[in-house]
Amino acid sequence: MSENNNNKFHFVTGEELESFFKEDNSEKNDNQEPEKEVEVQEETKKEDNILPETETKEESTKTSNDNESSKEKYKINNRPYFSFEVRVILMLLGILALFAISCFFITKAVKYGSNETISYNETSKANYQVCLNENNIYQDSCLGEDMQYVSSLVHNISTSFEYDVDFSDIINYDINYDVVGILEIYDANDSAKSLLNQEEKLLNKTQLTDENNNLHLSANVNIDYSKYNNIVEEYKKRYNLDLTASLKVMLFVYDNKDNRNVSYINIPLGNQTFNITKSNISNTNQKVKITVNRWNKNTIIYGSIATFLLLLSLFLLFKMTRLVWKVTNNRNKYQAKLSQILREYDRIIVIARDGYESNVNKKIIKVENFDELLDARETLEKPIIYSKVNSVKSEFIVEDDEKLYKYVFKEADI
Repeated sequence: MSENNNNKFHFVTGEELESFFKEDNSEKNDNQEPEKEVEVQEETKKEDNILPETETKEESTKTSNDNESSKEKYKINNRPYFSFEVRVILMLLGILALFAISCFFITKAVKYGSNETISYNETSKANYQVCLNENNIYQDSCLGEDMQYVSSLVHNISTSFEYDVDFSDIINYDINYDVVGILEIYDANDSAKSLLNQEEKLLNKTQLTDENNNLHLSANVNIDYSKYNNIVEEYKKRYNLDLTASLKVMLFVYDNKDNRNVSYINIPLGNQTFNITKSNISNTNQKVKITVNRWNKNTIIYGSIATFLLLLSLFLLFKMTRLVWKVTNNRNKYQAKLSQILREYDRIIVIARDGYESNVNKKIIKVENFDELLDARETLEKPIIYSKVNSVKSEFIVEDDEKLYKYVFKEADI
């Protein structure tokens, strides 16, 4: 044994082994004074390493190579080791994190039958072109917006409506829309006195359903201007009245609660010339309460993620519970196995009560099991040093001049 080591160790006997385990069970008592160590002188005999004179140089080299090869076979790859406490803490943190994230996705997924307030922006737009009779002074067959038009030259008016709503969240919507033309004739001196109010459906009611955060609809209507203008002219001639008339072409949107006019154009009738006006809406940051009563693609994704994370957290909980139960159950098994090793090999084992560390920097070779350490000990003809690391981990060491052969015995290995 190297004389550079200041570690205290001695060979273990049967009686001392019983005393050692009693001390191990009572080491948590801080007030108890440790027993005085009885240092037993080392009884191992050091063999003379001088080769016989009859041994040739070649045989000496061969023997040295064989011993080196025998020692190297016990070398294994170093693997990271995590203690029981560290593994339990990491598992517990993982379980809490997965459970918290799954709860977050559950709250986003569980919207079935709940009331929710969402915001939206809505806009509408109306466009038109005034198309002329074949006999006219214009080069184009249709004129653009914001002009003064000659009634006798106008044949029809082509109109188009658009309506857009941007919601803050994806919703299921179901609406209807149509286009209505309202012919109004009233007293020129008193617009409150209506002489005629006639409604005509220019575009039949159309349903629009989707699951999205944007609603868009468009409607195109061709208005026979000559038809409506002739009605007004005939009315004037028949009743010889001073009157004013117009045709309002209106886009209506119907939802579950009410219907709204979201855009219209106003076409004056019965005049030699006319110009067209229009009205649109632009509402931003509006609020509406809706009842979410159907699953959508987002809630399905959220629910799937929440389920997966919850199952994963339960799996980790099972693994952690199994680990704790196994370690708790294996405490006695570990102590029993350790006691068996110390009893069976008490003649070649010495105990380092204060732990063992070599004062000389040597290469450490870890072996996979105690039997391989026994082979190394027989090859080197050195004693096995036992060192307790903690209550669930021990080390068995065989020290050579340049290397340390170490077997780590852990409770987790049982």
